[in-house]
Amino acid sequence: MTIHVEHLAIPAADPVALKTWYERVLGAQAVWDNGQNPPTCLISLANLWFEIYPADAPLPERGNNKLAGFRHLALRVPSLEAAKAELESRGVKFTEEVRPAAGGAVNWMMMIGCVGMVIHFRESSNMEAAFGLSVTLTMLMTTILLSYYLYSKRVSIILVLPLALLFLWIETTFLIANLSKFSHGGWITLLIGLGLISIMYVWHEGKK
Repeated sequence: MTIHVEHLAIPAADPVALKTWYERVLGAQAVWDNGQNPPTCLISLANLWFEIYPADAPLPERGNNKLAGFRHLALRVPSLEAAKAELESRGVKFTEEVRPAAGGAVNWMMMIGCVGMVIHFRESSNMEAAFGLSVTLTMLMTTILLSYYLYSKRVSIILVLPLALLFLWIETTFLIANLSKFSHGGWITLLIGLGLISIMYVWHEGKK
């Protein structure tokens, strides 16, 4: 079953004011209006539609972002600083510090990992063993996952199996050739991969 998000519904105490704010500040485009007063309307923002319609009564707790239910909308921008400056020029006042929703810590971890790799290997020529083994393992995982995906989509096994065997045969020969590089730095690739798999496994089991 293929599912696409068609629109999100936002009940508002003043639908006209909210619609105008989305158009003026975020550049939303009007799609439809039922012509009533107060109106029900559709606007388009970042390839997603929002339905804005009159609310029966405003909730006094609506400022609490930890209440159950749909609480906020996250938008992706190329630069937080540039977006913040542009929104402030349009009259938006920020009451809290602007920060990445989730990617900030991950970016720092990736930076520390990259710097650590450079310090450990010192020269790019010393990274060849780790790089070759990591590329080979990535190719193998891609073939396995693609084959599983095609099989899950009910693609004929007559087509999936020969394709998988062909690529697995080629990539396995590369893997065997690269195993000699394990002691020359290739072990780092397996160590990092094992660490990531362990984190994902613990997270998966913990969410059950």
